[in-house]
Amino acid sequence: MEKVTPRFMRNSAGLGGNLLMTPRNHVPSDIVTLLLIVDSLVNLMNGLKSEEITMEEFLRRLETDSKSILLQIEIVKNNVVVKAVYVDDIPSPTNCLHGAFIFSTKPLAQLKGIKLKPKLVADGVNAVISFKAIPRKNVGIKTGFGPEPLFADDFTRCNGQYVALVVADIQKHVDKAADLTMVDYDMENGTTHFICRRGYQEF
Repeated sequence: MEKVTPRFMRNSAGLGGNLLMTPRNHVPSDIVTLLLIVDSLVNLMNGLKSEEITMEEFLRRLETDSKSILLQIEIVKNNVVVKAVYVDDIPSPTNCLHGAFIFSTKPLAQLKGIKLKPKLVADGVNAVISFKAIPRKNVGIKTGFGPEPLFADDFTRCNGQYVALVVADIQKHVDKAADLTMVDYDMENGTTHFICRRGYQEF
């Protein structure tokens, strides 16, 4: 690897990004060339199904396949299999907290509150951050049309708006907490409970 690219580039670019960049930008890649020579195999996840394909087939699919997730690369040469599990370009530092956004599932609804089950706190959840925790203005971005809020305040503006951020010690705990966090909406005909969809961000 050191003969292919300098260390500062390896610290800012990953194997997955290198593979994706090659066919889409028509950029030659020494890494891809090496993987082709050693008859490497690619493991992908598409929805609930996983499959194993050759590197040649993977490169052919890249221009049309936008839904598959790269899981790992296997190098098969001389009856020896070497597996490189693709987890992340940059490993998590020590004592890193993980976060998962809670999204609104109802537009133009009054936001009454967010409920986190007591068991989730015992599982490593540190906090649930909403607009009430922001010390100054609840501003996520400023555009030519004016400021946009970071989180929904008393009312949600649209479906999919950020409502809160759950913070936990590891990604497994924060994913579980985000799936089970309850958001109370006060609808015109009464209060309805919804399980929120989630996304995640590591920081």
